[in-house]
Amino acid sequence: MDETLIFYAIKNSNFTLFDFLIEKDCDVNYKTKNGSTPLRCAIINQVPYFVKKLVEKGATLEEKELKTYLYLNKYPKFDLRNNKQKEIERIFFNMKC
Repeated sequence: MDETLIFYAIKNSNFTLFDFLIEKDCDVNYKTKNGSTPLRCAIINQVPYFVKKLVEKGATLEEKELKTYLYLNKYPKFDLRNNKQKEIERIFFNMKC
């Protein structure tokens, strides 16, 4: 597995570790061998705080991340009406492309 600590922080909702790594300028655009990124991981785990911080630090929203977001919103398990999804949606729409 080639995931870095930022993936661990996101998957485990470890805000302290996440903030520490962001402050230390970790690579927010790191890609694993299968093409996963911290931003995609944050989207899948539905943590708006992580999504926002990654975007602020320059995480690139690539087609794969957008497709992941759109895919998750097609299914009832990932209800667009929930607050986390609304917040993630606002972050995406406020991004400068």
